[in-house]
Amino acid sequence: MELDNFLTLNMPFGTPSDVELSSASYIYNFQTPQYLKKQPAWKPFDYKGKQQIHFSILEFVRCMQSDQAGNICHFEIFGQVMVKADLEGALNTVSISVSSSDPARPLLLDSLVIHPCVEVHCDPSSPASSLLRRLRFSPPLHEFILFHYCSPEPKQPPVQGVFKMLGENPVELLVQLKLNEYMKNNFEFFDVIIAFFNRGPVKSIDFNINCGAPKLSEDKHTLKWSIGAKFPKDLEAVITAKLEFYDKPILRNSDPFCVDRNCYAQINFKQNNTNLSGCVIDPKNVTLSQMSKAKIIIDRNIQSAEYRIWNMYGDLPFPVNISNKCKK
Repeated sequence: MELDNFLTLNMPFGTPSDVELSSASYIYNFQTPQYLKKQPAWKPFDYKGKQQIHFSILEFVRCMQSDQAGNICHFEIFGQVMVKADLEGALNTVSISVSSSDPARPLLLDSLVIHPCVEVHCDPSSPASSLLRRLRFSPPLHEFILFHYCSPEPKQPPVQGVFKMLGENPVELLVQLKLNEYMKNNFEFFDVIIAFFNRGPVKSIDFNINCGAPKLSEDKHTLKWSIGAKFPKDLEAVITAKLEFYDKPILRNSDPFCVDRNCYAQINFKQNNTNLSGCVIDPKNVTLSQMSKAKIIIDRNIQSAEYRIWNMYGDLPFPVNISNKCKK
């Protein structure tokens, strides 16, 4: 949206108007009729069409692991719930229930950051921050984040791994991954990325794998091991390799920590139709204030975020004494 159009809508004749920033593009792109009553700033005009509400629960897993000193592991699970509501009526409010996918296990969410437009009704009989009983909100036209959260569950990371890389030239490496039994063995993708910092391009590689397919990048400075959609039946994936490098050109790294044996294998994965916290929205408990009906769409996804296994023979970028210890 151009600046002059933006100022015309939001500051007519130099006077700031009551228009939400995210709604300005809607006002400019759609011609709206005149209303007898003032529209709310977050919904400058009424939606007309088929009603539907799209909820997207997206969780991220950040993890740092190393096989030093008895399998060190530090990880966290955090996520967000996003909503895109196409509803008729300026003040049509939505009420939803947020609960656990496992009835035997209560939903535990920490560090909640809830959108200002949301009214929260908690179950007084449950522990603090354990259950969002009901959420009530009047949605804007655009997609927005209903709330952010962190989850203390589960206690074990979804994937435990060992990464060993030793030698100057040639280099021998080992990556061994174990998928946790609580994880579904079905991924949209699962890749392991190893960048060879402060070295020349790979001259030759000799590898052994039990699944997937390794591939060098075009500049031959990075190895990508694509495990694919599923782990083997024993839920373990292993690659061993011996690599030789040219002397130049050297791959520089902006992180001053990644020198000598200080390196990591990064895991990138995504899973659909599930999450780790157990956070779910019951479509049967989604109600509208104006007694109308809408199609309810709910997506749940897990995605890795800086999921790194550090070289067993190098230093670690985090203090060992504050890290978790994961049982093998």
